[in-house]
Amino acid sequence: MNTVQAEYRTDIARLAEDMAKRDAEAAKRDAEAARREVLRTEREATARWWQTAIMLAGFGVVLAGIGVATSLIIN
Repeated sequence: MNTVQAEYRTDIARLAEDMAKRDAEAAKRDAEAARREVLRTEREATARWWQTAIMLAGFGVVLAGIGVATSLIIN
């Protein structure tokens, strides 16, 4: 009976080790996925910032053009 119990304990220890390895691998995959998500979000935010900056610069040019045209018409 002691041999059977020892085999069971060995099997349980192996199972626990395998489960711990799987959990560690899953945590590693989750961390990598989170890192990729952060990078993607940062890229999108940077792209939106540049789009906004370019749009505002274009709007400023249009307003300057309107101001020049208005001053030419008035003068």
